Amino acid sequence: MGVRGRASVENSLSGVTPVNGKVNALMQFRKTPNSEVLRKMEVAGVVLENYVGGNAYYAQVPASRRTADLARYGVSSIIAMRSEWKVSSLLEEERVPHWADRGLGAWL
Repeated sequence: MGVRGRASVENSLSGVTPVNGKVNALMQFRKTPNSEVLRKMEVAGVVLENYVGGNAYYAQVPASRRTADLARYGVSSIIAMRSEWKVSSLLEEERVPHWADRGLGAWL
């Protein structure tokens, strides 16, 4: 992920609009977090979702949380998920897959 240290962690969630008070992010740890770290993060309102690999997880972080404080849990980098990462390249290219080109008997 390439972003390291407290200062970069602090700035990596700026300019993102929270959804329901949380920011969806990709969070990487220096090492795999143990159950105690996971419990402390949960108390802090941070929810780890799916494991991505390389000690990284999709996560939900409260918008009010200072991301620099996450370093105490072993977080080495965090970056907000960008909406364009979530969109299928087929849809970006305006190519609708054959299985999705009809809806209720009508062309979409």
